[in-house]
Amino acid sequence: MNKILIIGATSAQALATARLFAAEGANLFLAGRDPQKLKDVSADLEARGAGFVKSMVIDLNDFSRHPELIQTAAESLDGLEAVLIAHGTLGDQAAGQADFTVAHEELKTNL
Repeated sequence: MNKILIIGATSAQALATARLFAAEGANLFLAGRDPQKLKDVSADLEARGAGFVKSMVIDLNDFSRHPELIQTAAESLDGLEAVLIAHGTLGDQAAGQADFTVAHEELKTNL
């Protein structure tokens, strides 16, 4: 795999996997919420040998932006060969059981 979109790219799981891809010279497109973390992860992956790293700041709960993400990633990488989905949250179980609004937000993010 050489053209990889990583969603939730600043998570520990995504970073560990992206480092393996970078060591193989993969071209990577990173998506995440935090611009500074994306910048730091991009620099780390470039230093580890990634052929190309580009990123996009996006809140994945804004479903209206998903088509933009896919299109931008595919255009930047000249196609996609794989997508790693590594975003999500570890919500407060008790709060989710007590309040459907809290549970709904966790479901929206994690499913």
